[in-house]
Amino acid sequence: MGLEYRMHQLDPSRQDLEGEGCSLAEEGDFKGAIQCFEKAVAEERGQNNAHTYEMVAQCMMEIGSNEEAVDAASKATDCEPEWAEGFHTLARAQRNNRELQGALRSFHTCLSICPVILEQISYEAGREFCPSG
Repeated sequence: MGLEYRMHQLDPSRQDLEGEGCSLAEEGDFKGAIQCFEKAVAEERGQNNAHTYEMVAQCMMEIGSNEEAVDAASKATDCEPEWAEGFHTLARAQRNNRELQGALRSFHTCLSICPVILEQISYEAGREFCPSG
């Protein structure tokens, strides 16, 4: 929903790269997805790439590149410092990289920006463990 809306605002080549990256990630080709997302960032230097960096961070965590995930998630929060989901991803990446104090700070920032995100996270986690139908 949010990703689709945002992609309509991008130029066609960047939109194509991000769309391909999302498809590759859904298929489990995280390294291919990262390449597409990084090309998309290169296409739009100077633009707000927060969501693209966040997608890179998600993929980096999937392949166990936790330090790189922290770097990408940090870039996302630098681009959009009031984006709770970006800080949630940063907190997860920091936790995975054993940066526990940083993870606590990032999660606290996430909750201070959007207190209801905890409900959203709990709902999504519940759906993972208790899928309906």
